[in-house]
Amino acid sequence: MVLVDDVLTTGSTLNAVAQAVFDSGARIVSYVTFGRARSAAD
Repeated sequence: MVLVDDVLTTGSTLNAVAQAVFDSGARIVSYVTFGRARSAAD
């Protein structure tokens, strides 16, 4: 399964979805994001 997210901020959404997919029986989950939110250190 491939998950796609438009902007990665903390990664918590992708991690939660990936965990749900693993819990449903997936063996491999990959994800792609197209941007990253700026952090305070940027």
